[in-house]
Amino acid sequence: MHSYVEASFAALSQTQLSSSYSKLAAELGYSATFILDSAKLETAFASSIVFSTLHKPVLTAFDAKAPVVSHPLTRLAGEIDAPFSIHDACELLGLSELEMRRDFPAPIQDAELVIFPVHRRGKLALLVSCSGNTPDQTAAGRALLHTGAHVLYDRYASIGEVPQLPPRQADCLFWAAQGKTYAQIGEFLGLSTRTVRAALAKAKRSLNARTKAEAIALAVGRNAG
Repeated sequence: MHSYVEASFAALSQTQLSSSYSKLAAELGYSATFILDSAKLETAFASSIVFSTLHKPVLTAFDAKAPVVSHPLTRLAGEIDAPFSIHDACELLGLSELEMRRDFPAPIQDAELVIFPVHRRGKLALLVSCSGNTPDQTAAGRALLHTGAHVLYDRYASIGEVPQLPPRQADCLFWAAQGKTYAQIGEFLGLSTRTVRAALAKAKRSLNARTKAEAIALAVGRNAG
């Protein structure tokens, strides 16, 4: 959890932030994670997808069959700020598991699924769903991921309050903040050293910074605010 919190506060984009959470979930046996912004869910499902290890078309096809905004799991997530599995939901709502899973995407059709709702001011703010074949479903495991989901939302909200750098610039700056060289950053991201230098130069201009170190300080400071 400590390394996840560190990664969350080092993240310079919402994608990096969500990816850190997905890695934490994977450590507990969850192979698929998707995260929805509840505020955007009412207007357009596609725009509400913050992050997903499943392909976006798979999720939008599911939404077309069974609108996520009115799905029983979403409705229950809006009522309780506590983790629950699909089995828990079926018992609470009096529905059969077969009915609940009927239109699930193929990659998670038979997987164990747990929802980690995040509430703010009494309303659902973020819906985090994790699934896997044999995940850790102990109380401790659920509590860890639920706490992680709350950390995720707080960082997600603060990052969203400031203009984000384009993904390539943010990714290069993220690795530069970890002390990586241009060559190492290029190796991580599959870019040439020249492209990395150019991306960092653009990031400096975007942040009105004079040096790479100042750009890193500005990006981290703005995203931590």
